[in-house]
Amino acid sequence: MTSDYSSRVLGVYLGHDLGACLLMNGEVAACIEEERLNRFKHGRSNDVAGLWPRFAGKFGYFPWASVCYCLDAAGLMLDDLDLIVVGDALWAAAAEDSVHSAIPVKDKSKVVFVKEPRGAVHHYHHALSAFMASPFQEACVLVVDADGNSNEDGYEAETGFHFTDRRGQHSLVFKNRYTDPCIPRSGIGWMYEQVTLLLGFAQPSIFLAEPGKTMGLSAYGAPRPEFEQSWIRYDGFKLDFSAFRQWLKDTGYAQRLLSYRDGLATSKGEPSQYAKDLAFKVQAELNGAMLHLAKELHRTTNSRNLCMSGGVALNSVANGFIAAQECFQNLFIIPAPHDGGQAIGLAYHGHLMLHSDFSYMSSPAKRKNQFNGFCEIKPLRHAYTGRAYSRNEYYELLVASQFPFTEFADDHSLAESAAEELERGRVIAWFQGSSEIGPRALGHRSILANPQTTRMRDYLNSQIKYREGFRPYAPSVLAEHAREVFETNQECPYMLMVHRVRPCWKGRVPAIVHADQTARIQTVDASVEPLYHKLISAFYCRTGVPLVLNTSFNVNGMPLVESPYDALHCLLLTPIDTLYMGRFRIEYPSLADLYASKAPSWDLSAMTDIGRSGVTLVCTRKDDRKGVDFRLTPEKLLFFQALDGKTSLQATYDRVFREGACTTLQDLLPDMRAMARHGALIFRCGDTHFGLPDPGIHWWQVQRAQAV
Repeated sequence: MTSDYSSRVLGVYLGHDLGACLLMNGEVAACIEEERLNRFKHGRSNDVAGLWPRFAGKFGYFPWASVCYCLDAAGLMLDDLDLIVVGDALWAAAAEDSVHSAIPVKDKSKVVFVKEPRGAVHHYHHALSAFMASPFQEACVLVVDADGNSNEDGYEAETGFHFTDRRGQHSLVFKNRYTDPCIPRSGIGWMYEQVTLLLGFAQPSIFLAEPGKTMGLSAYGAPRPEFEQSWIRYDGFKLDFSAFRQWLKDTGYAQRLLSYRDGLATSKGEPSQYAKDLAFKVQAELNGAMLHLAKELHRTTNSRNLCMSGGVALNSVANGFIAAQECFQNLFIIPAPHDGGQAIGLAYHGHLMLHSDFSYMSSPAKRKNQFNGFCEIKPLRHAYTGRAYSRNEYYELLVASQFPFTEFADDHSLAESAAEELERGRVIAWFQGSSEIGPRALGHRSILANPQTTRMRDYLNSQIKYREGFRPYAPSVLAEHAREVFETNQECPYMLMVHRVRPCWKGRVPAIVHADQTARIQTVDASVEPLYHKLISAFYCRTGVPLVLNTSFNVNGMPLVESPYDALHCLLLTPIDTLYMGRFRIEYPSLADLYASKAPSWDLSAMTDIGRSGVTLVCTRKDDRKGVDFRLTPEKLLFFQALDGKTSLQATYDRVFREGACTTLQDLLPDMRAMARHGALIFRCGDTHFGLPDPGIHWWQVQRAQAV
């Protein structure tokens, strides 16, 4: 029996990587992370946009941008919702009353702050998001992250569930908790995170490590004599990290864990071999521990299906390692297994509150018998949970910003043009349809390139993504050709598994082959993503290569682009050759039509380098005095000081530099882009300004396309 009423549930997550998910009649209608909208990585500025002191620490930054985005996508108002499910329990004791009062909904009983299961809310919602998004009727779920919720027995770090139907009925197979009060801490996730901090891969302003860099660096490492001892001892599901914590103490590294500027891989430029071997060691330990828990789950439940979630499930090397062992017949990993997927789990929990007897909390709507039957949650069909932008939205922005563009009549012409550019070795940005949920670009918000030369990988790292040279790039491969190029029997639509590249293909696509001869692949199915499949097919017809290099449409340290405005802004910050947005082909604007000026929240000053030729341009944020320095010639300094936002770059150059000068305007672009990436410089093209958001301004106060 199914309900004759379409239920509408909004899940809202308040931790880092916060966001919202709208579930309508058991299907994800819209889902977005706050970082895509407020343009701060992980969704928070350094000072949480001033909200933390305003609310006396009762709860963190509330993701209003994500909430409004989801409602707008469905044409709903807050009062149209049946439930607003808010988590997680980290804030529960102090936040519940504040959250109820802050959400302007008439019926306050619709707002449910989830506190059950007590001390285990976080991992339960990870598990719900993984299983309910999967196509399975029954499955084990392995949840692993640094830590979830705590109780008197410690913080949860690894948990196994067994779901036996899609009504939410499940059993808890195991839960590992640890009691370490501070660093060094135990657990698979914390082990990997602490080594990542030691290596120097971290964002200190928000105290979040960057484990993806450790994973990338591990491919360059090898076994080392001093790392022979295992860091983890296994006893069934129980894991003992005493040896790891002792290693940290014996080496003196326990005291260095928070010294981000003294990282083993970052303090001396290129990572040393020791740093590479340490990354190799911690990756091997993680692989072994994850496989051990997966095997124990299989032995205990005899299930054929495994779902994985939690931040550690973003480790595509470990995921591929588990998949290759084939202890489970089927493996599913949600495209947002990290905390950015918590809103999905919260929305699923709300649906179960309305429709099922197997939820940890009830709801007023259920008690009123508004929902008189069970409506099954639908599996996630794809990762494209953002809103789509219309042709008119593209066109109006392009006209206002005066970017040069042409429009194609059909998708075939669009794909052929993009494939021809890729064949010629040009780098294109590909902005199509609804945005992806999760940290991987899956062909809707992507930068694409030809994978046939190693030079392309080095060029992308140094000139476009502005990131470390050891980091690899991923391929998007036609699903029907995946097994021809890679050693895999798995569908990988979400780019969350690493597989070996077949020997005969390594020399043909070197730009996507990592140092250990593997690649993190995305399989592209024509029935799921026809336009992206059409593009790769056109490239295949031209080159005989059934894949393209795919990386996220952003630059290092910035969230993936979400809107057409974001796409044009990112184009200005990089030497990307062409942007394809909808059926529009967009080029970089003429420098005679591009303007730049200092951002209002920044100060620029010059310092003379005594004893050296040249000067230093010091760019400093007014609020916290943090900034960046640029070494310039006196002529370049005059150019930057002359930027007023009213005179074009070309006209400013002509005024400052004499005819025949050695420095060209193109030579000045890299420094201008670097200043703009830090937020110190604002570009203007046509009537549209392009700049980074001010950390002290709330998202609703920002005019993203401000007219002069």
